[in-house]
Amino acid sequence: MLAAAAAFAVAASLAVYRLDRARAQELRETAATEAWGRHDYLLSSCERANVNRGALNDMVAVVKAVNAVFADFLDTSAQFRRAAGQPVKAAESVRARRQIQELATRIQPVPLVACEQAIPPPPYPRPARTT
Repeated sequence: MLAAAAAFAVAASLAVYRLDRARAQELRETAATEAWGRHDYLLSSCERANVNRGALNDMVAVVKAVNAVFADFLDTSAQFRRAAGQPVKAAESVRARRQIQELATRIQPVPLVACEQAIPPPPYPRPARTT
């Protein structure tokens, strides 16, 4: 009877060990899947933001180009107004040019982010995809 109880205890302990080990493996796989899911989400979000940053930088370049053309126009306007004997209006053109240039110099391009370097991979191996 004692031998049967000992055999049962060993079998039960072995079964509990196997269940515990299987559960621990399942938890590790779940943690890896969730960590890589977060990583992939952050990476794609960063790449989408880089698309927006690039579009914003294109707009900054356009604004600066238009500013240069508009500044030339205001310079010419000031010259014509001075020549026409309108010094007050010429001064307004010069002031407007300064204000526009000040605003244009405040607009700066936004640097793109190196997403692969900014978002480190999780410390787990990437799990196999199951679909």
